[in-house]
Amino acid sequence: MAFPGYRLGDVVANEADDIRGITYFPPFTTLAHKLVLFQPNELQDTFDALEIYPPQIGSILFSFFQKGVYQGTSVNLLQGTNPLGALFIHYDTESGSLWAKSKATPGSGEGFSTDTNGNTLIAFTGGNASGSLQLYYFAPDGILIWQKGINFIKPEFAPFKLLSYDVLFDAEANSFFVLGHFIDILGINGEQRSFLIQIYPDGSLGSMLIAGDINFKKLIQSNNVFFAIGSMKDTTGVTGNGSNAIVAKFDKDLNLLWSKVFYGEAFEYNDLSLLQQSDGSLLLGYSTTGFFPAVLATLDANGNIVSQRGYPFHDPKIIVLGNGALLLSSQQQITPEGELLPNFTIARTDSLGLLDDCPVFPACLQSFPVSLDLASFSTSISTIDSLIDVSLAIDTVQILLTDVCQSPTEPSAFFTVPDTICVGESISTSNTSNSLAGKNRWELFENGMPLTAIENTPDFQHSFSEPGTYTLTQTIWYLGCLYSHEQTIVVLPELEASIEQDGTYCTPPLELTVHSNRPISSYNWSGNIHSTSLEVLQGGFYQVTVGDGFCETSASTEINFTDELLQGEAPIAIPPDTTLCEIFFPYELYAETPFNTGISINGKPVENWPELLPTEGLYTLSIEVEHCVLTDTFRIAVDSSCAEAVFLPNAFSPNGDGFNELFLAQGKNFIPVKLTIFNRWGSMVAEITTEPFAWDGQDANSGIYIYLFEYINPLTGMKGTISGNVLLVR
Repeated sequence: MAFPGYRLGDVVANEADDIRGITYFPPFTTLAHKLVLFQPNELQDTFDALEIYPPQIGSILFSFFQKGVYQGTSVNLLQGTNPLGALFIHYDTESGSLWAKSKATPGSGEGFSTDTNGNTLIAFTGGNASGSLQLYYFAPDGILIWQKGINFIKPEFAPFKLLSYDVLFDAEANSFFVLGHFIDILGINGEQRSFLIQIYPDGSLGSMLIAGDINFKKLIQSNNVFFAIGSMKDTTGVTGNGSNAIVAKFDKDLNLLWSKVFYGEAFEYNDLSLLQQSDGSLLLGYSTTGFFPAVLATLDANGNIVSQRGYPFHDPKIIVLGNGALLLSSQQQITPEGELLPNFTIARTDSLGLLDDCPVFPACLQSFPVSLDLASFSTSISTIDSLIDVSLAIDTVQILLTDVCQSPTEPSAFFTVPDTICVGESISTSNTSNSLAGKNRWELFENGMPLTAIENTPDFQHSFSEPGTYTLTQTIWYLGCLYSHEQTIVVLPELEASIEQDGTYCTPPLELTVHSNRPISSYNWSGNIHSTSLEVLQGGFYQVTVGDGFCETSASTEINFTDELLQGEAPIAIPPDTTLCEIFFPYELYAETPFNTGISINGKPVENWPELLPTEGLYTLSIEVEHCVLTDTFRIAVDSSCAEAVFLPNAFSPNGDGFNELFLAQGKNFIPVKLTIFNRWGSMVAEITTEPFAWDGQDANSGIYIYLFEYINPLTGMKGTISGNVLLVR
């Protein structure tokens, strides 16, 4: 049931499983004018409720609810107010009797219980450094029967203050048992002790003991025994909680029968309830905070867990009822989407621990025995101030309840994450459903070795700088149970790729292909071409982006074609074909190329230039550029016209008839230098060194003469001589 607009309430139940709810009249504010007491024992829309308020509206404002006890027909409430502070309210559901008392000085802990005669014992404890227990015993109509102060004496544990948590009346022992706490206010050793003291209806004291280091909060009455329940710090770290529940079973003489710690992993103690059934077995209610906080467990008579189940709620207070049901109450309502509404909410299971039309869940409470350090203490009696009577009025009102099912989606350890990524990339988990878990933990392992761990974050992010095989595990805890999910993540090395073709090639087309260290599944060439290879028809810069389905990388190349690089020029710069006079052999040939490569002539590499060509012929010059052989030819021939032709007559007649008057050289390709004439005895007759290099025979007799003709071939630059005989005829 949800109570729209009502908050800061509580629920109490008596031995007959009769339930009373306590809340405030809307509209809700921090300070309310009225307190509302209602009885939600049936599932219906409206309920008759009881309003409790001061006769002068506004003279007392209810601030917060401290404690409630429903015993027999008596409902006892301790309520924080302004300006009175703590206000004790006693209401009898059968007679309608209502009275209230206020404490003049503030206290720091309270407990109360009603005996079989309807008399109520209220136990207050003082503030700082107060080692006094202040007891007030009232008749059913609120008349004071007696009051007294009990000073606790524990010299080795001083100074200290007391907190009173609970008061239990045991009919068989005809006495009250008051449960509370010593606190070392100096905190030197951080010591705390729970105390238990027996008080008879006449105010006399019975047994008393101290148990440490325990924080007992409640007393549960049963046949010939009673149970003290509360919390105990986990100093070992075994449970993973700061504190866990503890249950101690005592007989009526305060002898300890057994004690056990109850815990769930990531299930911090918040509230505890216990009931012993007629067969000696126990029902244990255990709650923490959060959205899946409550467990109802069945224990055997020795406190061993027999069965258990868990429930969704939010930060509940819990009560185990006599019929085996669990009563839960919360200040907030959970929607199916996991949102919280500020509505006071109550739920009750059936005797089998089931909720109508609402799921229940597995739970994983555990337990282990623990020994208690029990000791005694001394007391003395002192006088105390009386309580102040407070006048309250009663009226009736109807309130509306709404049937709800507080069943949000249960937490899950499942998550999704990419199973394969490339090194340098990051992952982020998704599809998680862990927000309502009590705790979650992410752990990343590399080849089985822990790498990193974080707790209580909805998602996990990580960047991988090294390739390898990793395992990501999420563990969640709720209702004390552990659930895990793991996923393997393969981090691939970098994808490597290169275009196999690079540099200069002969002529297009050229097919570009990609080499990679892993199979490639996608290609994207410049120009958004997605083929496995690319045919190029001209030189330029080409780039491709490739992927293997997980990683991507890029490769590029620069392609040149020789004909484009030459831009119409010859691949080898050589002189034009030529014809030479034979005299000019060997010919000095010079050649150049724009490429950074050597030149061969007739297949033989030329190491030094010029290259001497010894003979005429056709010479093939070649270069190799990226396996492309480029050639050119050079032809050189011997010029046959380079030889001189010099003719001198063997006779001449310088007789003046106008014919054959001179002796001179005729022909081509020569330049005369000197003509020398000798007689037959070797004497020089004439020496001619000027044009026209002719002998006119003057003053010479007829006869045979010897000549020597010297000349130069202008084509070859070579000197030559011709000698012979000439006949001079007169």
